[in-house]
Amino acid sequence: MASSLVLIRQAKKGDKEALNLLLKRYSPRVLQIVRARLGPGLRAKLDSQDILQEAFIRAVKGFDGYEIRGEGKFLYWLSRLVKNAICDRHDYFRADKRFSGNDLPLTVGLGSADKDPTPSQFLTFQEGFQRLLCAMDELPEESRESVVHRDMEGLSFAEIGSIMGRTEDAARMLYVRAKAKLAALMEES
Repeated sequence: MASSLVLIRQAKKGDKEALNLLLKRYSPRVLQIVRARLGPGLRAKLDSQDILQEAFIRAVKGFDGYEIRGEGKFLYWLSRLVKNAICDRHDYFRADKRFSGNDLPLTVGLGSADKDPTPSQFLTFQEGFQRLLCAMDELPEESRESVVHRDMEGLSFAEIGSIMGRTEDAARMLYVRAKAKLAALMEES
């Protein structure tokens, strides 16, 4: 099985099958990012698979502009496409007065993108992930973002700080506090 980085390089050379394999490999992780970012209001109105499909369409169309920086950066790039797709849908609901204040998008994984989980691992993960989503809904948006950036996108605290307009130490503290609050919320449920 080819590594993700090899597939990225092949896809950059125009190998459409490599790009399809790459998107298929990352699909479960990106779907979890979609579900984590949607938030309870939009989650009730939108299907996560539709957002995933929209993000992957954007990935195919914009892949020529993607710069190879490593496997982690590829996941981050896909995550940005997800966020843009969610923001576009959010704007749609807001513009047509189908928006309520609880619909703000969430701004968290299934191990390595190179390995498929067993059915029992997947079910266990799904149950835990649903509890995690409920707990994440209780966090302020900035705290949710720090968890998504660190745990799902694999960014460093320096990168998170840069994205969020904070120092590296401030990003680390925000993340630590968010994880502590998540742990407390998960224990309550």
